[in-house]
Amino acid sequence: AMGKGNKGVKMSGTSMAGPHMAGVMALLKQAHPYLLPSELKSLVMGHALEIKDAKQAVYPLSRQGAGRVQTLEAVQGVLVSKTAAISLGEVSVDKQKMMMSSLSLT
Repeated sequence: AMGKGNKGVKMSGTSMAGPHMAGVMALLKQAHPYLLPSELKSLVMGHALEIKDAKQAVYPLSRQGAGRVQTLEAVQGVLVSKTAAISLGEVSVDKQKMMMSSLSLT
């Protein structure tokens, strides 16, 4: 049983992230109707909050992705890119790896 009918139930995971992100993207599209979906995605990813543990250590990229969505910051964002993320190839989660890539902004 999920709940008692009069109390909230804490839920998480991809089944909760999907509807949450659909709502965030709908709000962004309403605020910026002229932007492409890839540009809206770049606003969300570019304004995400880094996730930290209880000791304030930042979780590795492999655990948090772009970070926690910040809808207001994304709506107020002014810098977008056609490519929201850059792939650095397959990275082993248990090893550190340093890479360099060039990015041109116009």
